[in-house]
Amino acid sequence: MTKQEIQLHLNQILSNIASINSTVKGLEYNDFHANEQVKETVFSYLQEIGQAAFELNNETHEVLSESLALGQLSNLRHARYNQETEFAEQNVWGIITNDLPEIGEEIEQTELYAVM
Repeated sequence: MTKQEIQLHLNQILSNIASINSTVKGLEYNDFHANEQVKETVFSYLQEIGQAAFELNNETHEVLSESLALGQLSNLRHARYNQETEFAEQNVWGIITNDLPEIGEEIEQTELYAVM
């Protein structure tokens, strides 16, 4: 994978994090829990983040493994919104409010990140 392709995937992850932040801006957990459209949208962005991380992890494991937990992040590609996930909504909310901001900061600090 070329440096340009790596940057493209990292930018895709950051873009989806920004989209999630925009989607949930001003919401509390109870608002998120009650809004089906927001949840579906967020899960779609999480899938895209997971797919980009999966592709990075498969192609650049040695390059990025120390800076990002791409293997764990790639599991988000399996995120699906349905009744079963309602039990895990608090976990998803935790990812949105705690993990994604940290992941975004980590990406921005990697030497491979570049704003395109």
